[in-house]
Parts: sequence; C-alpha cells; structure tokens
Amino acid sequence: MTNEIARQTTADQVTDVATGPVGIAAIQLQLVEWCREKHAEVRRELDVMNDAIQKAREGGFKTRAMSAAAKKLEAGDAFYSKVLQALEAGYMLFPPIEGSSIEVLAIRSSDGEHGFERTLQSWGRPGGEQGADILPAGEGSYVSPVIHWQKGGVEKVQNRDGSTTDKQVWYPLNDLAAPDFPLVMARSQCIDATNRAMVELVFDDIAIYPANARKDPVILGRIFDPTRKRWLNFLVSWRVDKRDL
Repeated sequence: MTNEIARQTTADQVTDVATGPVGIAAIQLQLVEWCREKHAEVRRELDVMNDAIQKAREGGFKTRAMSAAAKKLEAGDAFYSKVLQALEAGYMLFPPIEGSSIEVLAIRSSDGEHGFERTLQSWGRPGGEQGADILPAGEGSYVSPVIHWQKGGVEKVQNRDGSTTDKQVWYPLNDLAAPDFPLVMARSQCIDATNRAMVELVFDDIAIYPANARKDPVILGRIFDPTRKRWLNFLVSWRVDKRDL
C-alpha cells in the first residue's frame, strides 16, 4: 500500500521515508489522506457498478460477471474502511511478516462459535485453530482462535491387515473461549493498549510477533485484504526490555 502513496509534496521532498518522529508523523497524516481518497474511489466504482447492474437487469441481461465485480468492490470498500479507521485512530503500519513467525491471540468472530463440526479419531488430543470471520468494522467480538475438544468414547478402526485398533474419538466444543493474554506482555500499558484496540472492533485479529516471544515482542492489530489475500499489520503495543539493550 505504501508504494501507492504520493512520493513528493514538493519537487525535492520525499514523504514516504521517515528519519525521525517528525517524519513518521508526516507519513501517518499522508496515509490518512491517501486512504480517504482510495476509499472514496472504491465507493465511486461500486456505485457505478451497482448502477450498471440495475440497468442491465432492466434490459433483461445476465449480470453474473458484473455482480462478481461488485462483490470484489464491496470487499475493497470494507477493507479500506477498516484501514482508514485504524489510521485515523493513530495506529501505525508495521512491516509485513511471514505467517509462521506470528501467533494469533484473538480473532473477531460474528457468533463466538467455530465452524469445525466433525469428530476426529486420534491417539492424542487434537489441536487446531479457527481464523477470523473478516467482518465489517464494529461487528462481532474477540475470542480465542483455539478449538477445544472433549472425549467422546472409543471406536474401533479397521487396519489394512484386517485387524482393528481402538482410537479415542474427540468432539469439538462449539463455543470459542476468551483469548489468553501473553505473559511476556504482562504490563498494564500493554494490556490497556490491547483492550483499546479490541473495543474499537476494527482489526480482524490481534497477534503477537514474534511467535513464542521471550523479549522485545510487539502486539499487532491485523486487517485482512481479501482482494490481494494479504494481512496489513498495525502496531498496538511494543514492550522494550531495557535489560536486552
């Protein structure tokens, strides 16, 4: 996204490179203005497409392709709306991160329930997590992504040689639990900042980086871009342990 920001405010002043607090603040303001324009642009395109769909239907035309384009624009509208709200609230963009190095703490869910309904046969307790529902801003609530299980008896499983093996059957508990706050971030300022981010209901999920962090971790609010299939990260809280400096 930052590549699309206007590069200069004057012929010799680059505005997408920060060299200190003043530069960071300037970029933040510019990002807000850029996102407002981008959001308005997507909404104008959506209005044009919806008008075209209506006219086509009145003429007896099929609108499958146009309706698919409208859904894509609707997803973009919701995405940029959340990004704009996050930027206006003062959250700063954080660099992209590989998925394996981040741990999701809380997901925004429409009903606090998971969609995994089938049973599992396993020697040990199964794991598994659910992803965020990707809701519009202001909807749903934050819950733990972890799926919990309960024992449901033992079943015999047929082996290739004709013999049978007893395996434990597990049933997923329907409700997702409250999220756990990481011990490494157990400071009132970090908790207050995370609580604020969760109250605003803008981020699709809340994560900690790096996963299994032991020092200098950050709490991130993440927004999913369904068009580009990527996560946009925003800094919520950063605990710097001076003992590591």
